[in-house]
Amino acid sequence: MKRLLALAGVTLTFSLLGLSHNAAQAETDIRQLDVEVIVFQRNGDTGHDEERWINDPGMPPTLEAAVELDSEEARELDIRSVSGSRLRDVLDRLDSDDRYEVLTHHRYQLPELERDDAPVLRLYVDRRAQEGRDADSDATEEPQQATFQDEHLGQAGESGESEISREDEEQLDLARPLDGTLTVYRNRFFHAAADLIFNPELDDRRAAEDAAQERRQQLQDLLSGQGDFDSLRSREQLEPFIGYRLNERRRVRRLGELHYLDHPRFGVIVRVGRPE
Repeated sequence: MKRLLALAGVTLTFSLLGLSHNAAQAETDIRQLDVEVIVFQRNGDTGHDEERWINDPGMPPTLEAAVELDSEEARELDIRSVSGSRLRDVLDRLDSDDRYEVLTHHRYQLPELERDDAPVLRLYVDRRAQEGRDADSDATEEPQQATFQDEHLGQAGESGESEISREDEEQLDLARPLDGTLTVYRNRFFHAAADLIFNPELDDRRAAEDAAQERRQQLQDLLSGQGDFDSLRSREQLEPFIGYRLNERRRVRRLGELHYLDHPRFGVIVRVGRPE
């Protein structure tokens, strides 16, 4: 009897050790995902006049919690940039087509996690940094074109100050043509969710021509009795245009497939796969 109890005790001990080992192994064996994302704009006026765009489309709610690639926080979360591209053909096609322009392109690896635990990655294009590089390389180069934000931020309300809130300014960098987040997570299927604000650069001459044409139309409406001075004044005191917002999610049924998140003014191409 004592021998049987001793044997049972040994068996239980090994079972508990085995469970402990399996749990520790599961913690260290979190599978990795290989994510590649391309954000591109549609050049010209494509999509701008297709519908009326509101000045403030809302802010991505996870901006403050988002992690930047190659930051210390990203390294702590086991997120790392990867060189090379699995979407070289897509990049080449975009680069060779004047209708499109690549805004940003990243490839990185991160742990495969559930939605509540998955890190939120911040994607942006920093126009100020680009201007600094351009100034260093060629002081005589043409200045950077204005953005929609620049046009509207120059129009102050009665207080003489921009009407955009300080809270929004702190959350969203208004000098960035692109700013927002990308989240890749596992549920029953994998999902890729993008929430981006795009603030395209304008051709100054086209912007001036459009403004003059709109002004002429407003004056014609007044002369014909179809408009009034109050409505004209309200149009001239526009709130800042923050940008176009893309807030979409795609279910990834099969790893390695391309997924396209569409918007009339810009687009996102995402590939979620396994590391090589």
